[in-house]
Amino acid sequence: PLTVECWALADRKDQFNVFVANNHKQSGEHWELYSFTSKGDYSVYMPGYEPATIRSGTVVTDGKWHYLAMQFDGQQVVLYVDGNKVKEQAVKRVKPPGALGTLDFGGYLPDKIGCAGAVDEVRISSSIRAITTAAPEPFAVDQETIGLWRFDELENGQFADLVARQKSGETDAILAQQEKVQKELAVLKQELAALVPPLG
Repeated sequence: PLTVECWALADRKDQFNVFVANNHKQSGEHWELYSFTSKGDYSVYMPGYEPATIRSGTVVTDGKWHYLAMQFDGQQVVLYVDGNKVKEQAVKRVKPPGALGTLDFGGYLPDKIGCAGAVDEVRISSSIRAITTAAPEPFAVDQETIGLWRFDELENGQFADLVARQKSGETDAILAQQEKVQKELAVLKQELAALVPPLG
């Protein structure tokens, strides 16, 4: 199961606007959230499944921020705009998964497709999350979160994945705790050695 959520803004409907794209289009695991050219409606493209193009009919290229979401359980895709369910589509896999690729925000780099607007706060989850509100609180990391990006600041020239940052912090904390225990054991060993007289 998979849920992808993001905040997106686009003000041109005469082009494709890609908000989030995962893996290369040659891969059966590719999916992307975008607006369809001409009408500007929120759509999803999944070439590993049939139908590959799923259009909601709900226009999002109006220059306003929209909360977009996609739920996918392997057999059905459900699309939401501002908390409202706008499309429900059964799908069937027709292509093997294939090689993994990149995760792109605000465009699809291999084909140089961009976004006439902006993307903010992207969360990818390994579950079917309930989409119930038009403007949720800032996304949080929990056990079901695969990745979370806020795009507020660069970290070493990249936007930080808050899940990876949290795991890194947890690892550092574990290592620090292990080091502390080792030091305490060393002190205890010295104290015990001082209490026990040497043999002979």
